[in-house]
Amino acid sequence: MLIFVFLVILILLLYLLLLSVGFWLRHETWFDETADVAIVMGSIPRKALPRIQKAADLYHRKLVRKLILTGQPLVGDLTEAQWLREQAIKLGVAEIDIILEEKATNSAENMYYSRPIIEANGFCSVIIIQQEFSQVRGYLTARKQFAGLSLKLINQPASSHPYWDKWTWMFHRIGWRYTWATVSRLIRYRREGFL
Repeated sequence: MLIFVFLVILILLLYLLLLSVGFWLRHETWFDETADVAIVMGSIPRKALPRIQKAADLYHRKLVRKLILTGQPLVGDLTEAQWLREQAIKLGVAEIDIILEEKATNSAENMYYSRPIIEANGFCSVIIIQQEFSQVRGYLTARKQFAGLSLKLINQPASSHPYWDKWTWMFHRIGWRYTWATVSRLIRYRREGFL
């Protein structure tokens, strides 16, 4: 009986540890003031669609004024940023409120190439939109790349459902894959000086 109780306690502690990892990776900021701009990081359409949907939702709720859509070539001459723009327009975002950044190939470059846009437009508040499982990487990268700027950084993760959820990621193989990919990228980004 004592061994059983010990095992239950051990399993609960392990679950709490894994749960805390999920909450830490998601890293959401609550806010109620309109932000100047949201940076929507490009990716393959399966990952990028929830990001632009989140950005369009914030835009329509008047919680963000402009969108910086970032990303490298996706297919042929079409960049991730252009694909995001097409989706944003379909979702009712005014084209005048969209700014493209088409050079970035990773999260660090998303922020690096967005910085001149932020400076040129005098933006003071920036929403970072990334998948739930990699939101903390987006935030830490932005904090490093925007050092020296007087910016309010706001985290608004896009849904990763059904692939990843902060409460249940540890019960699914794909949840472990996404979590491990994010943690390993955090380590690599730290080693390369991006964080």
